[in-house]
Amino acid sequence: MNKDVLPVVRDERTIAVENASYRWSNVIFVVGLLADIEYRIWFLHNHSCWDLFMLLIIGGNIPTIIQLRERVLMRDMARLLVFTAVIAAVLAAGVAVVFSQHVHR
Repeated sequence: MNKDVLPVVRDERTIAVENASYRWSNVIFVVGLLADIEYRIWFLHNHSCWDLFMLLIIGGNIPTIIQLRERVLMRDMARLLVFTAVIAAVLAAGVAVVFSQHVHR
C-alpha cells in the first residue's frame, strides 16, 4: 500500500460534522442574501429583488426535491411541506393584494 494514499475513513461522526458545516455555510449564505435584499429595498429604491428571492426559494427547495426523488423523506413530512407551501402562497397573495391597494391610493 502506498503511504501517500491512505484510505478515507467516513464514520457517523465525520458525516455529522460535514452536514453541520454545510448547514452553517447555508445559514451564512441565506442571511447574507437576505441582508442584501433588505439593503436594496431600503436604500436602493429602483432595484428589484426578485432575482435574489428566487435564489433563496430555489436553493431552499433543492434538498427537499432530492430527498423526495430518492424517497428518503417521510410521507408525513411531505404532506407538511405541501401544507406549509399552500399557506405561504395564500399569505403571500394576501400581502401582495394589501400592498398593491396601498400603493394605488
